Amino acid sequence: MRVVKSEALFASPLLPRLILGFGIIVRCVQYLANRSLWLDESMLALNITHRTFMQLLQPLDYDQGAPFAFLMIERASVQLLGNSEYALRLFPLLAGIVSLFLFFKVAKTVLTQKAFIISLMLFVFSNPLIYYSSEVKQYSSDVTISLLIYLLVIRYIREHDFHFWNTVLFGIIGAIAIWISHPSIFVLTGTGIVLTWFYLKRKEWGNIRRLSIACAFWALNFAVLYFISLRHLATNDVLLDYWARNFMPLAPFSLSDVRWFIDTFFSIFEYPVGLAFAGMGSLSFLLGCRFFLRSHKEEFFLFALPIFLTLLASGFKQYPFEGRLLLFLVPYMLIFIAQGADEIIEMIRPRDTAVALAFTVLLLLHPGLFAGYYLIKPYLREEIRPVVNYVRDRYHPGDVMYLYHGALYAFKYYQECYGLADEAYIIGHDMRQWQIHLDDLHKLSGHPRVWILFSHVSTPERIREEEVILGQLDSMGTRLAALKQERAAVYLYDLTASAYPLKLIN
Repeated sequence: MRVVKSEALFASPLLPRLILGFGIIVRCVQYLANRSLWLDESMLALNITHRTFMQLLQPLDYDQGAPFAFLMIERASVQLLGNSEYALRLFPLLAGIVSLFLFFKVAKTVLTQKAFIISLMLFVFSNPLIYYSSEVKQYSSDVTISLLIYLLVIRYIREHDFHFWNTVLFGIIGAIAIWISHPSIFVLTGTGIVLTWFYLKRKEWGNIRRLSIACAFWALNFAVLYFISLRHLATNDVLLDYWARNFMPLAPFSLSDVRWFIDTFFSIFEYPVGLAFAGMGSLSFLLGCRFFLRSHKEEFFLFALPIFLTLLASGFKQYPFEGRLLLFLVPYMLIFIAQGADEIIEMIRPRDTAVALAFTVLLLLHPGLFAGYYLIKPYLREEIRPVVNYVRDRYHPGDVMYLYHGALYAFKYYQECYGLADEAYIIGHDMRQWQIHLDDLHKLSGHPRVWILFSHVSTPERIREEEVILGQLDSMGTRLAALKQERAAVYLYDLTASAYPLKLIN
């Protein structure tokens, strides 16, 4: 491992502390904004709140998948703190904050001082990392687990001694990681390969034997987890269809297959890495890879192998190579990007200092501005909670409720949380099924008070479904009240005069 060199411009010990402090604050502000659960969160939350600890071992409802230990922690949080967004998002927040300090230690160990500061800023400012630190999903803890594994591996490489207690510690942490983070298996496999190679080069046979014990313990835990849970996800047709475009073509024979690699390569720098200029990020990434491959092969393979293994798993349709599911790879990519950016700055600076400064600013400006904006206006996704409260406060016995199909699960969660009467409601169908959609609206005819609730509204084939439905209802009766929020809304209609067959209004 390389000793980090101090550089005058970035040598102040106060700067990284200020960056870390900002990272903690912006994550806490986003958490305290307490936005409503959106569709995906509500589907997982319903599983967490409706099941016992042991029932969470069974395949989840609504085609959801999450690590068993993560679900246990979430269930315990709800039992201890009550069923609320704060309780459900507490563990992701803590994981997001801990990941800041873990990344600090990893980056400081392997990067030059300037690259270390750049990487820390990119990690702290990353829009996806901030957002998923307050999302009822496992992606934030995926990042934390992967960084924890790397800290251990870096320590073992530096110490050159994988003694008995290291075997015990690494085996236990690896086993826990498998149960709390699905993609940790890629990280553990990659680090196991690198450690084995490292000890083989030095003919340290005792270390190899002890490492083999830890790896065998991981394999046993993974086999149990696969039998209990993962095999159901791997054969879920709904999930396989949903992620079909995010599986790598194993044999790229067609032009579209080749394009998949190009599009995927550039898109990951925008999301989940969080850079506005994918070209700058990709160039920095490639130069950073070259730097590590030439000078620090162990670090290169430590960071690169999990990316390759995840890509390979996607080729066998075992793990989608897309967006939030790749959040655990973001720290490794930022390590390469920051070192590559440092290389570019050092190449440009002797010729034109202003250009070197402009490159640095452009790389950091977009994520920095968005992170700062989150302090002023936290991100809201689908604000269905105030909509449900509005209905609850004005609901009369006998009212009819029509739910847009995308609002169902979030409505069910808040219906239970906020005591809305458990009356029958009509669940709308996808508007591409035109006749069924008309039949849905026909069921509302003749009622004096009909609530129409929208959330997670889709726009298939450029059709604005909410506008089309409201156009139909405006032609059928009178709008009595309405409340619009961020990507959610509710309307109250009097449809007593509409007891006749409907025609589609364009």
